Amino acid sequence: MKMYKRPILIAMLNAVSFVYAQRIAVPEPGEYFTNTDKYEVLDTCKYEIHYNLSYVLDTTLKTIKAPIEDVCVLQIGKRVSKTYSESIYETDSIDHAEIKKGANAVPMLQKVVPPVEVFKGYPSGQMTVTHLAVTSDFVFRYTEPEPKQDWEIGTATKKILGYDCTEATCSYRGRDYVAWFTTAIPLEDGPWMFGGLPGLILAIHDTKNQYDFQCIGISQQREPIKMFERKYKVGERSVIRRDISQMYAHLNNYIPRLYVKHRYGPLEKVSDAYMPYNPIELK
Repeated sequence: MKMYKRPILIAMLNAVSFVYAQRIAVPEPGEYFTNTDKYEVLDTCKYEIHYNLSYVLDTTLKTIKAPIEDVCVLQIGKRVSKTYSESIYETDSIDHAEIKKGANAVPMLQKVVPPVEVFKGYPSGQMTVTHLAVTSDFVFRYTEPEPKQDWEIGTATKKILGYDCTEATCSYRGRDYVAWFTTAIPLEDGPWMFGGLPGLILAIHDTKNQYDFQCIGISQQREPIKMFERKYKVGERSVIRRDISQMYAHLNNYIPRLYVKHRYGPLEKVSDAYMPYNPIELK
């Protein structure tokens, strides 16, 4: 069987298992999906904010030319806030519900989205970040002191969802950002790792337009903020970031049965597959 190297892209359906599949056989517990029934409650959500996230996966634009869209959810509690991908959570919930009903195959996520969760304020005064591995049978995790952005508040204003917003800028871990926040919602929070302004961040993008968060909905909620029980690979931030980068560069080490099917012909083994990787933090 011919061995060769090639990039594995959206056709891999979130870099998991076999390409071009719409469903996969029911895996072992914890493999390819998260058991959404098992979790630790960290806080109670009071506000839930939804952002449309547009991001560039392939900065060369050679293989994936258009930005990828996802919905990013920010839950804000009294002590802890959590940001996560709505697409991944919904797929995990559907898969787990079907498996409990006895399904022999479950749907796969049909797009590549950032498989990252950010817990600001957990543990107290710190931040915990998780990143799914490509097979989801384990999850990378690190904890660090809660980061602070050095914001410069400007004079420009505009309305977002009817709220008066003010512009603010900062440089953070390799990118320059423009944010819009509203003091009408006095929550010093925002999507992902962003926060620290005197109001909720309703929009933020980097100046290269590779990551763009735009608020599409705000609601008051009362539901648990959950950290799911998973098999975590825990380490220092620098080590985990290195391991994640290596994972995308050498998918074969994480997906031993990695094949690609040509339009005409048999499956061929991929000898050294990789996926474009453009993390929001560049350093």
